[in-house]
Amino acid sequence: MALTKISAGVMAADSVETASISNSNVTTAKINALAVTTAKINNDAITNAKIGADAVDITEMLGNSAYDGQLLTYDTSGNPTRLAVGTVQGSNTSTLFHSGQFLQTGGAGAEPAWKTPLFSKFYESATTDWAVNSVITFTHGLGAIPKLVQVVWKLIAAEDGYSVGNELVLHDGGDGNIGSTIASDSTTIQVAFGSSVVVINQGSFTGGAIDPANTKTKLIARGWL
Repeated sequence: MALTKISAGVMAADSVETASISNSNVTTAKINALAVTTAKINNDAITNAKIGADAVDITEMLGNSAYDGQLLTYDTSGNPTRLAVGTVQGSNTSTLFHSGQFLQTGGAGAEPAWKTPLFSKFYESATTDWAVNSVITFTHGLGAIPKLVQVVWKLIAAEDGYSVGNELVLHDGGDGNIGSTIASDSTTIQVAFGSSVVVINQGSFTGGAIDPANTKTKLIARGWL
């Protein structure tokens, strides 16, 4: 009588070797659902050639909502790895605060990393009236002494050869009671004005005093931390 079926009970353990199975004979129908587990797959056994185009999408690569916001990269050994989430960008429109990290490349052979900007907070005042023989104070709210401070006159009307919208940068110092001095602390930026402030006329190249009473200029203070 011819054999039509070999049952599992007839076969000894490990009796069917790889060489005994013809190519393409183990079809999808012959494999039970969930029969091929992770433990059955050797390391490095699934090569690029075995993976169909578009077979692995981002869902299979991450597969866990706990990794939301992370980036896929490669470590120095060339193995895939995740870069954890950096600090979230924040903004406060009332004080123009800005904070948050940026992604910096490490170059060839190094992993990228999140870095904190040199300046992570910024303050800009509204346009403000000023006067000679006075101190104008701006509350910046940065929480510490700014690393960089700038104070400008913004031209509301043309003056001394400069156009509307131009900004003239104030500088510390002066001669006697002429000029201005800029100071700052952890909460404020202060600008002290002497009896007059001189600027160079852009047309005649001669010095002349700016008159705050004519309302052609307004102050703006800026601070970076």
